[in-house]
Amino acid sequence: MLLRNFKLKKSSVYVVFFFSYILILIVALSCGFAYYAQITAKITKQTENTKQLLLTELRTSVESSTQYIEELCNEFTFNTKLEQFAKGLPSVTLHEAMQELTLRQKPGALLFDYFLYIKETDEIITPNIRMKADKFFDIMYSFEDIDYKEFAEQLKGNYFKNYLPIMKVNQYDKNPVEILPLIQTFPVGTKQKPLGQVIIFINAEKLFSMVEQFHVATESDVYVYNKNNVCILSSSGAPELPVELVTDKSAGNNTKDSIVFRQLSDTLGWKFIISTPKDLFYSENYEFLLRMVGVAVVYLIIGIVLVSFLAEYSYKPIREIRKYIDKNTKVDGIVKNEYEVIKTTLKEQITNGRELSDLLESQKPIVKREVLGKLLHGMVTDYSSLKERFVPLGITFTTNLFYTVALEVSEGCEFFRMDKAENDQSMILAKFISENVGVDLFQEKFNYYYLDMGQNTAVLLLNLRKEEELEEADEIVYQKVSELIQFLKKYYSLYIYTGISKQHHTLKGIQLCFDESRKALEQHKLYGGFEPYCFYELENLEADYYYPSEMEYQLLRYIKTGESDKAKQLLQSILDINARKKKISTSAARGLLFEISISLKKLFDGAMISRGKETSNLLDLDNYLKTPNLLVAFDDFCSLIDWYQKERAEVPVSNKTKRLVDSIAEFIEQNIGENWLDLNGLSSEFGVTPQYISNIFKKYKDENIKDYISKLRLAKAKELLRDTELPIKEIANQLGYVGEIGVIRLFKKYEGITPGDYRNQIHNVN
Repeated sequence: MLLRNFKLKKSSVYVVFFFSYILILIVALSCGFAYYAQITAKITKQTENTKQLLLTELRTSVESSTQYIEELCNEFTFNTKLEQFAKGLPSVTLHEAMQELTLRQKPGALLFDYFLYIKETDEIITPNIRMKADKFFDIMYSFEDIDYKEFAEQLKGNYFKNYLPIMKVNQYDKNPVEILPLIQTFPVGTKQKPLGQVIIFINAEKLFSMVEQFHVATESDVYVYNKNNVCILSSSGAPELPVELVTDKSAGNNTKDSIVFRQLSDTLGWKFIISTPKDLFYSENYEFLLRMVGVAVVYLIIGIVLVSFLAEYSYKPIREIRKYIDKNTKVDGIVKNEYEVIKTTLKEQITNGRELSDLLESQKPIVKREVLGKLLHGMVTDYSSLKERFVPLGITFTTNLFYTVALEVSEGCEFFRMDKAENDQSMILAKFISENVGVDLFQEKFNYYYLDMGQNTAVLLLNLRKEEELEEADEIVYQKVSELIQFLKKYYSLYIYTGISKQHHTLKGIQLCFDESRKALEQHKLYGGFEPYCFYELENLEADYYYPSEMEYQLLRYIKTGESDKAKQLLQSILDINARKKKISTSAARGLLFEISISLKKLFDGAMISRGKETSNLLDLDNYLKTPNLLVAFDDFCSLIDWYQKERAEVPVSNKTKRLVDSIAEFIEQNIGENWLDLNGLSSEFGVTPQYISNIFKKYKDENIKDYISKLRLAKAKELLRDTELPIKEIANQLGYVGEIGVIRLFKKYEGITPGDYRNQIHNVN
């Protein structure tokens, strides 16, 4: 069948497909053999690393198992009571010394036994007995390989964690056991004769069990040498190593018949060595090569069958395209194969369609702006195939996550003062700069579309490019908009207000994005600043503003008395509380600015009328209702306060009666906490009748003196409730009331709540 296909299609694309797949198959198989040497080297290196890792595990296991023994040795060596007992001091008895040995014991699998040798008395002390050293090593532990006198000589030296060679001892005349003695002189570092030795017997048979397990797991000979290069342990059947292999300090090397690996224990000073026969080491590589050859042969046979199938499968669509072209178009000349047919047809179609494509391309910006505008305003009826219809216009949405950013260029910024062109031309230039800077900032992470909304506003439609960045999308948008604001401010002196919508996950949600971004923009215009404003921040805004009557009273009082700085500070405090602590909404800001404006307007209009002048429209109330801006409003209010003080300074100095009223008001403020403060008390102080004081105070202060005193006390009470934790009764005493009922009545009259409720409200606001 294969040969028949060649004969029928030898001049067609089928032949190209067939031999291309054959070539790919041969190259793939050849690469496997070409890289066999590298694979072998990697496997060898991996085997070596495995051996070293296993050797490290053995070393670590031994170190870990002996660690608690050395800790026990240190407990005895640095034990003050044992040292005092060894010196023969009467402060420590034998019972106490034995108790110290018992209490310091730590459990461990390798611990065989431990005891204390006292040099002065030549005695052995254990947790249970006290005995002469010669009798102890004759009755309790008798050596098989050495004489006791030889071991006794070891006890006279000065050692630091000295491990002796493995010895066989008989315990209570039972079967001999192998132990590894550890000797430590105490006290440590003494230059005189030592007081004695701490002696610990380690179970060598268990150490041998650990080495034997490693031997079985790695099929290698295992050796453990001490600091003096004396073999402490070796696996069963392990031949004696040559001296040069033992003393070699390298991590590993090769001999004629084996591969040797070494590791040195820093804590014990022991040397761990394994020796693996080379035949065993490389046997896995030989097996791998045989398996690889077998697999390659099988794949070659299967590959040839698949090549024939894939060539036929790949050729099928080409053949169908050729039939379609022959049926619907006319190709001039004789065409030999399908590639030439397709090439000629496509070239002709592209040439014929170029003029239409150029026409459509010239209309793209207009159509794009139109369709995106409808999408923003929710004027689309069919969302199902919208993405596909947008593609020819160059509008691509790669994910289902959308944002809009509403922009408004501030016409009062320095950019328009520097540019000598007409305002309309300057605005066009400002939008052009914003659009192009936005492209550079957003196009890496988002599909970016800029829509000019007329006048000084525009909208950015953003579509996240990658789903993987969904969780960080909010942060990225905020960061990029911040960079846009800062860049325009720094390099172009151009200031823009911005509002960022929440993320929405459908095309229908773009309409909501547009509405949210415009609302957030309004909030940014309210507060100002160089940070963008997000719609989700509006969810936490207060719908009611904070402007209590006592603050209004205090503000107007400062203005009337000429204390402009205090008035401005209080005004700033009112705006800060609403903007930063309460975070009021735009509608609440309109109400706040309107009420402050009304208060000031009444004061200023009254001042103008009292001087016989006509009232003027000093405040643009409509502007505050339309586009409230706290920063601009504060500047306007401060300018008006300065104007009022200038007007007030032009009026002649007050007469004697006015000065008397001012003195009375000042005296009341200074003595507001006195319980005798009333009309009679003031009459006695200033030498005039109570009725006269009441009349002149009403004339010049626009309120009766009783209310004046009550409001001052109310303001003082609120200050104490807000800034201190004093009880109501103590606050009443400081305000001149006999009991707290006076303060309660005061609050009920002017605030409609109790002092306790007021304190709770203030704490909740803070």
